[in-house]
Amino acid sequence: MSKSSQGRRGRSKGGPRARTLLCAEGCGCELSEGSAVIRWIDGRRLMFCCADCADSLEERKAPEIRRTLNRWVRPGCVVWDVGCGRSGWALELARRVGPGGSVLLSDPQRSAVRWNVDRLHAALPNMEVQGVATSSVPAASVDFAFVNDVLCCARAPEGLFRRISRSLRPGGVAYLRISRPRSPSVRPISSAQWRRWLGSGRVRSEGSATGVRWAVWSPTLQS
Repeated sequence: MSKSSQGRRGRSKGGPRARTLLCAEGCGCELSEGSAVIRWIDGRRLMFCCADCADSLEERKAPEIRRTLNRWVRPGCVVWDVGCGRSGWALELARRVGPGGSVLLSDPQRSAVRWNVDRLHAALPNMEVQGVATSSVPAASVDFAFVNDVLCCARAPEGLFRRISRSLRPGGVAYLRISRPRSPSVRPISSAQWRRWLGSGRVRSEGSATGVRWAVWSPTLQS
């Protein structure tokens, strides 16, 4: 059975197509078209998978993220998931910082923030989780900023980069990852702009793959 047929249920006679979906990753989960559905793009097709499979997909797509979190995210940290979307990384960050830490979540889509807040509270009831506006994060308040494919999709990336830089405490770092924007209305981040951002602070590590660049970066030359 193809993934497209796995991702849909049949329609009843004379009625509309049923809205129950099966996880496209083949785990067998039945999904509703509600808050539990993760949407992702496979070529030109819109696919659906469950939250657990979404976590696995993210990890396979970006293995350097796991290495970065192992190195920089510790219990008690304040982490900011910038442009959290509906992915599994917010839960991963929360598990790593534990009850003594806190997670800030921001996204242009408020429904994505609510989805993550509800999911984190259900999984970790004692966790401090806040949905925040990007502009409201205090200066020097964040230990680790997670900026995964956000700057490349932002309408005003320079302003967002400055807010992220301002938010980091001395010793704090940001994981910055950019790829080709999905929307043709968004200008891609040029190599010159990327190097200018990295040159404004200290690069702890960096790498690239086809269509993707990433770096772990500090806003000042911190030790």
